[in-house]
Amino acid sequence: MDSELARVYEAVTQAVCPEDVFGVLTGPDEGEALAAVFRQMARGCHPDRFNGDPEARELAQEAFQKLNDMRERAERKLARKTYGEREAPSDDAPASGFTEIETAKHRYRISTTPLAEGDLCYVFRGTVAGGEGDPARIVVKVAKEPADNDLVRNEIRVLTRLWLDLGSGSKHLPVLLDQFKTEGKQALVLREIDAHDIPTILEKYPAGIDPAHVGWILHRLLSVLGFAHSKGIVHCNVEPAHVMVRPRDHNVFLIDWSYAAVEPARTGEGFRTVNELYSPPEAAERKPPVPASDLYSAAKCMVELLGGNPETGTVPPSVPDRLKRYLDFMLITAPRMRAQDAWEMHRELSQLRQDVFGHRGFIELPM
Repeated sequence: MDSELARVYEAVTQAVCPEDVFGVLTGPDEGEALAAVFRQMARGCHPDRFNGDPEARELAQEAFQKLNDMRERAERKLARKTYGEREAPSDDAPASGFTEIETAKHRYRISTTPLAEGDLCYVFRGTVAGGEGDPARIVVKVAKEPADNDLVRNEIRVLTRLWLDLGSGSKHLPVLLDQFKTEGKQALVLREIDAHDIPTILEKYPAGIDPAHVGWILHRLLSVLGFAHSKGIVHCNVEPAHVMVRPRDHNVFLIDWSYAAVEPARTGEGFRTVNELYSPPEAAERKPPVPASDLYSAAKCMVELLGGNPETGTVPPSVPDRLKRYLDFMLITAPRMRAQDAWEMHRELSQLRQDVFGHRGFIELPM
């Protein structure tokens, strides 16, 4: 990955306010200082630099958009003469229903009412003190019991490894901002994702969604799986609640890496959970996880999204036969016989979408 693009992408992805991106603006004209820093960063991430590299161009487009958004925020603060000001820590107790936690990186205001409850963690919404708008919105995952800390730490380890080197799959990953312990329980802080999981989509579309939508959703899911597999990481728990879809820009996120295995063939790490409907057969058989394991689970999710039966793998008759055969290849019971390579399946799906659905322009998915 281009070093300048990586630097800018990391800066805008981790930022919670414009000061995090542009720093202290020195000189007699702060507006000109801002413009100078912006121009330098924009040169590093302008999409036109990467016309010959589709993967880098995709990241550059996202970085350039976020950079422009932060510039607009900075200009508004300069106009109000508040650039450089952050919310000062309060000595007062937080408002009812919220608690405050301060780490070496940030101070957080966190709801005391869980947004969601999983098998291992409670999930809470919150904000970063001194942050602004969407970039300041967070979710905090806290282990229910200290005995579950190892799985929360595993997610921290895996996400840290995945973010070490940027790639086209990076835009489909949760952004890890911080970690802390509270009452002996491990917690991690993630940027909130403004997207819908598959169960939420199916609440609106109980009969399933158009196969053309499944095409672009699976295409992006394969992108993040291919990226993770290239880093030696198998997710091991791809299921509908962990696949989040953002219809407004066709982005897809794969979340909850608590159960992921790192280089399982070398380390001996195995499946840590078995999901009756979505886990591949090798999970229940206590066989080693392999990239094909994630492909099996991804296909099960797409079967359900199509309005099919994830237990049997069958899809409605309206699903194009070529897409059905494609999914069937990912659902073969024997791991060595099924699809093996997420990137290869990603390329095949590109051609399938072109042949079956025609022009691959933006397709609106109302939510």
